[in-house]
Amino acid sequence: MEIYHRKKCMWWGGFYERIFRSVKTILRKVIGKSSLTSEELETVLCEIEAVLNSCPITYIDSDSTGNFPLTPSHFLLGRRLTSLLAVKLSTIDCVVDKKVLIKRFNYRERLLNNFWRQWRKDYLLNLKSVHFVNPTKETEFKINDIVLIHDDQLPRNLWKLGKVVEIFTGRDERVRVCAIKAENSIIKRPVQLLHNLEIPN
Repeated sequence: MEIYHRKKCMWWGGFYERIFRSVKTILRKVIGKSSLTSEELETVLCEIEAVLNSCPITYIDSDSTGNFPLTPSHFLLGRRLTSLLAVKLSTIDCVVDKKVLIKRFNYRERLLNNFWRQWRKDYLLNLKSVHFVNPTKETEFKINDIVLIHDDQLPRNLWKLGKVVEIFTGRDERVRVCAIKAENSIIKRPVQLLHNLEIPN
């Protein structure tokens, strides 16, 4: 009953309701008291929309291109969303004070990066909870699983996928570390830094 209850929570909308609540909570924290013009607010909200629609929900397995992530933006726009292009402020030639432009640009970037860090953390926590088999044991990773690799160094909107090629168990016979094929290299990561996709294999 516990397995059925936790899995149906995702399909009946419980998982996504938690995601929406997380987004609203973080929005209030990040931009609730911010000082933005209407144009800046519109830009920030558009980028936040891109953040939400860039997370991979499943993948297409292709021998030629590797594992191609499918995101909500593929179903909305037919392509993957990317962050707005960063402005090269050193090339701007206008009457507006350059220092003012840099200050406003950096302020917007801080807001967006703050939102990205908080929302990604909440999203990954919710994602891991939805794959619990029972209250004390998580779904263990298997060879050929496609997983999300936690990486704090990635820029906004980018997620790192990899394929499990080898697993390492501890004394309790539980999977503790996985060897992951990511791009053109093999890396080892503890299971705490790996996450199943919303729609796994």
